[in-house]
Amino acid sequence: MDILKHELYKIYFRKSLYLAALFFLLIYGLYAYGLSGDPAINRQLAIYLGAAQGPVTAQKVNIAEQGQKELENHPENYATDVKVVPGEGTSMKMTPEGMAKLQFYSAILSMSAQIRDRSAALAELSNEIDSLTKANSANTFGYRTKALEYQMLQNTSNPVVGYSGGWAQVIDFIPTFGLVFTGALILLGLSPVFSEEYSTGMASIILSSKHGKGKVITAKILAACIYIAGLVLFFALLNTATCFLLLGTNGGGYPLQNIYLYHASPYALTLARYFIYEILVFLAGSLAFGLLILFLSSLSRSALIPLFAGGLVFATPLALLKLGINIAWLNRLCELSYSEVMRVKNLFISFKVYDFFGRPVLYLDVVLLAVVVYSMVSVGLTYYTFKRHQVS
Repeated sequence: MDILKHELYKIYFRKSLYLAALFFLLIYGLYAYGLSGDPAINRQLAIYLGAAQGPVTAQKVNIAEQGQKELENHPENYATDVKVVPGEGTSMKMTPEGMAKLQFYSAILSMSAQIRDRSAALAELSNEIDSLTKANSANTFGYRTKALEYQMLQNTSNPVVGYSGGWAQVIDFIPTFGLVFTGALILLGLSPVFSEEYSTGMASIILSSKHGKGKVITAKILAACIYIAGLVLFFALLNTATCFLLLGTNGGGYPLQNIYLYHASPYALTLARYFIYEILVFLAGSLAFGLLILFLSSLSRSALIPLFAGGLVFATPLALLKLGINIAWLNRLCELSYSEVMRVKNLFISFKVYDFFGRPVLYLDVVLLAVVVYSMVSVGLTYYTFKRHQVS
């Protein structure tokens, strides 16, 4: 326990970490300042969505269609500062009530379109399954894939009308700021863990000590895991508290498909349950990445090398996916990268499987298995690399 406390002390009392954390908190403060947008619009939108809360019905769709037409045909009824500019037409600024109504109608019509798309997708999958069955292809990978997708999609729920602005922002944090903040602090905090021992000559003392080839390495790994879990928990709590304070806590029981990014998700999850899954997957990816940095640190006397190498491992897949490079094997590597796991969202937004000997295995399951393998390999190599250093 004393060894573990000592290793935690060495990680947490690096000045560079607090400077970086302060910088990130300033960035987050600016983000949080504009998080609620126009409070008047949000308040009015929450009122409209709350009054219409419940399933999307034909009556609600009809009201939304008529209301949207009215806004489009007579925008001046919900506008201020109407000015006629010669040669340029009329310029106007929508009132908060008008903007809220426009967003309210758009939300209902978008949900209605999602429901139609889901019904069409289920019907198409059913027809494809029937065709494969008639063709005696029920034991093929294609049939199994279609059957799995149909079963999962059938278990999902249609989006419902209601306000869930707080939950939407809570969920959006990890694929954006959470990914960057946590990744950077893992690099800064763990790159020197072993490199520092080499550069100061402490490695020789540790390796010649009673517990140098066992308990000290274990303590460093446990300290790194505690540090990473602390980062994940801190940012999750900070963002959740901020979003709920500014945007409210309503909507945790709504389907995940209420957030448009996840409208095609095959996972039958509520917003609150998805957030728990998101945190757990993010934590798993962060731990695996942290263990990789420990291994890289065990290879070098300079903390800059694991910092730079780890940064490349973290950022390159994100850059390649952003560029849209269409090379199959490269895309597959990026899909299984540390940063893609930590981003989480792409594991849930659509149905994706891998072919394992003719059996479809969900992308999420493959990634979680990969994270376990990555972690085990990193830990094993860290023990081997540090122990093989000769006492000088």
